[in-house]
Amino acid sequence: MNIPQKVIDICNFLEEKKTEDIVVCDTTKMHNVADFFVIATGNSSTHINGICDYLEEKARENNFPSLEREGFILSTWVVLDFDNVLVHLFTKEEREKYSLQKLLSDGKNEFSLKRINSTLETERKKQEMLEKKKQEEEKRKNNELKKRQEREIKLNKNKEQSSINKRKNSEEIKSDNNERKLNAEKNPEQDEKKLATKKDKTAGVTDNKKMSFGTENMKKRAKK
Repeated sequence: MNIPQKVIDICNFLEEKKTEDIVVCDTTKMHNVADFFVIATGNSSTHINGICDYLEEKARENNFPSLEREGFILSTWVVLDFDNVLVHLFTKEEREKYSLQKLLSDGKNEFSLKRINSTLETERKKQEMLEKKKQEEEKRKNNELKKRQEREIKLNKNKEQSSINKRKNSEEIKSDNNERKLNAEKNPEQDEKKLATKKDKTAGVTDNKKMSFGTENMKKRAKK
């Protein structure tokens, strides 16, 4: 079903004026005088004239004014020409008498207003569902992007902190070495005394070991 908005608007305007049994015939493949025929029933000739006045007014407001209005048999059958759409309004008796709907319909190109509205509602819900899925997918992608960005920010912060810690440790080591060097340059005699003391202690330990070894040998000889 591919019904133009203009045709749908015309049907809705007709329904607003209590027009009955509204039917659309798609004649685009029949090479007829119009692409679409809208056929509907009024309660009386007075009702039909009122419908025509209202329809022409609403059409002008929506920028598709009627090109011509023609009535037959004391307005019991009126035709409104909207360029590619022809609207036929009948009283119930006249509609049954001329059976225009049967002449235009092949069983596949005929659509009631109820069917049109039902199809439109289905399409609307389908579009809403697609839009909802699109929004959900967009939201999911945005959340994934946000999480990825947060992970990257956290990783960069960790790298930056690690670099700062390494630089800080390096500076501390360098500062400690410089301090030791400076102390060594300021107190060379103290360092020499420390070194001499260390050597004396080492020599004392060695002498003690030698004496202990000599004593043990003497004891072994005495026993023999």
